[in-house]
Amino acid sequence: MSFTELLNDVTPLGLLSPDAILDAIKVQSESRDMDLNYRGMLLPEENIATMKYGAQMEKGQTKSALSDGDTQNYDLDRHLIDDGCRSGIEMKLCQPSISNHIWIVLLDRDSRSHSSSIEVSMDELDWIRVTDHSQYLGHSWQKLYLPAHVSRYIQIVGTHNTVNKSFHIVALERMFTNKTFTLEEGLRVPMEDVATIADCASVIEGVSRSQNTLLNEDTKNSDWDSWLYMSSAGKWYNRGSTVTAIHDRVNVVITVGL
Repeated sequence: MSFTELLNDVTPLGLLSPDAILDAIKVQSESRDMDLNYRGMLLPEENIATMKYGAQMEKGQTKSALSDGDTQNYDLDRHLIDDGCRSGIEMKLCQPSISNHIWIVLLDRDSRSHSSSIEVSMDELDWIRVTDHSQYLGHSWQKLYLPAHVSRYIQIVGTHNTVNKSFHIVALERMFTNKTFTLEEGLRVPMEDVATIADCASVIEGVSRSQNTLLNEDTKNSDWDSWLYMSSAGKWYNRGSTVTAIHDRVNVVITVGL
């Protein structure tokens, strides 16, 4: 609520004391907008970034591609990556909402990967960055967890594409989840195996009899042709050594969703 609304609309109603209104004006004048204690809609485990809930695209080449709730068809949106990271894909929610979980699907029809960051705002003027994966490469589904916050606008800014200067996003979901998670330096600490096909992991170097042998969760049947090259060590390892290397968090030949 603006200063003008507090003075001209709220004060004559007599619902709040003059001191309370002055305190509210003081807080607004001394704090940035995103630090204020806003109230927001809460719909646990429900994707609110859809036209069903009044979401609409503000920036992007395709105005309805991300707000139609369709995560199966590849009606992607994109923006040109510039050096100043001023471009982005922006969505406006129907009303301020509480969220702590964002899913985005990056273009995964080829081997390209993207880097990006996500910012949120209440007034489209004061933005805060809630995730920063500008130094990481992502592919396909990105399940992003962040501290719970209230916002109305979300902006996804592509910072890198391994193939060209366009940032491509296929789908966007935004919600509040009751699932327990732990964050470390902005990244979720997994409590389960994430090097799986279900989590969109893929083997990007190596030779085996079948595709994604290391990711099918079959630990009983051996594939003796499975050899991987670990660039950090500069050596080829056989199947037994590879399992040890992966458990030691060497992650140079397998990509997983962030």
